[in-house]
Amino acid sequence: MYSFDSTVRYSETDESAHLSVLGLINYLQDCSTFQACSIGRGFDYMRENGFAWLLAAWDIEIVDLPAFADHIRISTWAKSHDRMFGTRCFTVTGDSGDVLVRAESLWFLLDTERNRPLPMREEEFQAYLDPAAPDLGMRPIKRRIPVEGEGSPRDAILVSRAYLDTNHHVNNAQYVEMALAALDDQKAHGKAPREIDVQYCTAAVLGDVIVPSVHMTEDGCVVNLTDEAGKSYAVVRLRV
Repeated sequence: MYSFDSTVRYSETDESAHLSVLGLINYLQDCSTFQACSIGRGFDYMRENGFAWLLAAWDIEIVDLPAFADHIRISTWAKSHDRMFGTRCFTVTGDSGDVLVRAESLWFLLDTERNRPLPMREEEFQAYLDPAAPDLGMRPIKRRIPVEGEGSPRDAILVSRAYLDTNHHVNNAQYVEMALAALDDQKAHGKAPREIDVQYCTAAVLGDVIVPSVHMTEDGCVVNLTDEAGKSYAVVRLRV
């Protein structure tokens, strides 16, 4: 298990002075990146070996979001893998040790020269594995999130450089931020979701246009983030 400690900064909070969902997902991503660097498998290593880890899906359960200036610990570990996908777990805990957030995620290896997925490399996954790490008891991640019914479209978003990460793709957390922003006139807006599921489909890049469509459900909504032809970049399910 790899962990790091932090204090919730004002720049990471939302209107309620609690850690924003964007700030939360950035912490989770940072934790996995810090672990990679700590074992000598950071950006330079991956670049030299012609691959990158890409995120395929999230399942994030929020018990409570820490407030401004709260001390938190973010932890991560690898759990298991099949031929193509590896499962990585996360927790965010407070000073008392109580779990505030728990999450599982699916990752895959991308051949950066050919821009296509690679079979899971046992030696790469084993570098992150911690057999002694706890089982979070979460349900298996669903690789596909159904989009049902006719959605309500929102204003299109032009992808600028501000959305991009080191892979020159829209950063994973930004899709969730776009989904939440699409709820401006929905009852769910302003209240942090208790659960966030994300299915990543196609990476958006500079100059792409993303069109959010909101599909209301009994316990929240599904936001389908598509291109102008209706092909999904990401599907975000929010339960409140």
